[in-house]
Amino acid sequence: MTTTTIEIPVRHLLAVAMAAGTEETPYNLAGVHVETVAGHVVLVATNGHIMLVDGWPSSGADAQDVNVIIPSSALRRLSLLVGKKIPRSLMVTLKINAGDGATRGSLRLDDASLDFDFIDGTYPDWRKVFPTHRECGHVAKLSPVYLRHLHDAAKLYCGDRLIRNQSVTYGPAFNSPARITWQACDLVGVIMPIAEPRDCLPPWVKTIELMPVSP
Repeated sequence: MTTTTIEIPVRHLLAVAMAAGTEETPYNLAGVHVETVAGHVVLVATNGHIMLVDGWPSSGADAQDVNVIIPSSALRRLSLLVGKKIPRSLMVTLKINAGDGATRGSLRLDDASLDFDFIDGTYPDWRKVFPTHRECGHVAKLSPVYLRHLHDAAKLYCGDRLIRNQSVTYGPAFNSPARITWQACDLVGVIMPIAEPRDCLPPWVKTIELMPVSP
């Protein structure tokens, strides 16, 4: 039996969890994926429409290889435990017990311990849809509902700090994932376009674009 522990900011974990799948999505998306990669601890959640990613340099006990999925049911229990007013400095300890082909986990907060089974499955490689470069000139149709969901996650992540200057970076085509970032916020969101953007512009804009430009 091997045991690994990782200290995770509660705000960050619950903010990322806001993009997790539900019972209507594949079972391996119904939680937050925790992994260590390139010297960093990375949290990822996606429901197939939006994705939230957070990461920080790993050190000490959390430097070992980690690749687990915390079920949403455990995160809902954590949310009920901490309430709505979460101190910025509040940390939760993720404990991973692996051995004999089974992996058990727990979230430890002060004297409370929330025990659970990690989701038994392989998490999709989120890097394949994560926009890594800036492309200009492409238009995508994005759901305002999902954009608001990402914004609410950023507000939870940053606490009392004012969320300002949301930026959208589009991929190389209209159907490519778009990256969402916020000023002074380390959380990164990814959103999938919902349709081909044939009617993105109001008619009056198209009319003006057809008018000749004065010299």
